[in-house]
Amino acid sequence: MVVLVALAVPVGGVFGDASATAVVASAGQISVDLRVEGPADSAVVAHLIDPGDNQETVTLGSQTDGIFTGSVVVENANLVVVFEALATNGASTLSEPTTLLELGVDPVVLGYPDPSIITDDSEPPLVSPENQRLLWAAGGAVAAALALVAFWAAGPKPQTAADEEE
Repeated sequence: MVVLVALAVPVGGVFGDASATAVVASAGQISVDLRVEGPADSAVVAHLIDPGDNQETVTLGSQTDGIFTGSVVVENANLVVVFEALATNGASTLSEPTTLLELGVDPVVLGYPDPSIITDDSEPPLVSPENQRLLWAAGGAVAAALALVAFWAAGPKPQTAADEEE
């Protein structure tokens, strides 16, 4: 299955837009194609990082002035990607971290559910529409009962023998 998504996102630093596509390579692995705009006078590498696990570093080749591309086979996960420009004077500049999903990799390739078949997963109402009328009626009955109790409590008090002597 080949899925191409035309999505480019700015990754910051000396880099312009970046994008990625991926296909399933084998069980548990994907082949990722990366593209980034970078400084033409530098070498560019991409670090694909699984936080708390492995890191793959791939050298990106210069295709045209300032466009770098490369491919790598990695574990099937939404890896963090950081691009690094290595200048001829030895200086190094890193991009902002981003993820394969943010770079445009199809979520289905990464094992996420197909968004086109996801149904509305909002919470069902606490009370069904059929029972809402009964709930309103019960609320009204409780309010009427409370009003009667308040009326009875505030009503005239019976006179005692002490009150009658006055």
